[in-house]
Amino acid sequence: MLKLKLLLSAFAFLFLISSCDEGSDEIDCTLSDLKASIVSQGIETCEEGATVEFAAEGGVAPYEYSISAVSFKTSPIFQNLTSGNYTLTVRDENQCMITMPFSVDSDIPNINVTANVTQDAGCGGAAGMVDVASSGGTGEYVYQIDGNDFGSGPTLSNVPNGNHTVTAIDELGCSGETQIYVSSGISYSESVASIIDTNCATTGCHVAGNGIPSLTSFSSVQSNADKIKELTQNKSMPRNGSLTDAQIEAIACWVDDGALDN
Repeated sequence: MLKLKLLLSAFAFLFLISSCDEGSDEIDCTLSDLKASIVSQGIETCEEGATVEFAAEGGVAPYEYSISAVSFKTSPIFQNLTSGNYTLTVRDENQCMITMPFSVDSDIPNINVTANVTQDAGCGGAAGMVDVASSGGTGEYVYQIDGNDFGSGPTLSNVPNGNHTVTAIDELGCSGETQIYVSSGISYSESVASIIDTNCATTGCHVAGNGIPSLTSFSSVQSNADKIKELTQNKSMPRNGSLTDAQIEAIACWVDDGALDN
């Protein structure tokens, strides 16, 4: 009986030693070779923030990722990040963790747009041509005029007479814009001068000595161009007779073009 008790005691001692050895096999995370790096960073679209993708290696896979150090996920991709400084935390299977600071620039690119009118549109017409160029965005651009698609350039055709907003949109949906005026091309010497001379700069009307602006010279017509447009459009000018709609439109187009000596 004594021998049996001694054998049982010895077995219990050996078991205790074995249990202690197993429990002491803890992971020393200071020896882990776990590390992380940025794979890619950039904005996916201009309607969203930046997207950053990471990669982890070393340690024991699988890995979990967090930029809050509280909520971890298995995906290494973080989206819709605003500009600022962040800290990535990576955790491996052994619960070893590392941190890595990183910065995000999610500012929308500044797209510069230039537009030059290369062909007049005609008075009230749509034969205008505009050369456009853009820089600062990503990939190819498409162009809109006043929100309507006009292709990918560099020459936009069939642009109407008047003021317009030209917008360039890159592959990420980022945009920039510029303002243009597409002239009618109406000539003073060929179209407007005869209308003024025949209907306005006549005896008893817009000639010297009547107390009203004389319209017998180009300089006087040019200096009063805006008023001439206003009065002809409300049909209070000329005092005697009337102008056709085409004549009224020609005067307005010439004035809108800048009342040029052309």
